[in-house]
Amino acid sequence: MVRDVVRLATLADDLSGEVLTVPTDITAPQQVNTLIEKAIAEFGQIDILVNVADAGILKPYNSVEPSTR
Repeated sequence: MVRDVVRLATLADDLSGEVLTVPTDITAPQQVNTLIEKAIAEFGQIDILVNVADAGILKPYNSVEPSTR
C-alpha cells in the first residue's frame, strides 16, 4: 500500500499517458474490488494486470487462500 499519497500523485503527474492512482491494501478484498471498479470506470476494461504488490505471506503460492493474511 502506498504510504505517501502526495508522492504517488507527483510521480503519476510526471508520467506520460493516462495514470490512475488508487492506494489499495491488497489484503483487504473490498479495497481490491474498489480498485478494479475504479480502473474499469476510468479505462473501460482491464487489458493487462501486473501484480507487483507484496503481502508478505510465507506459504507456497498454490496454498494461499483469500482469507490468509
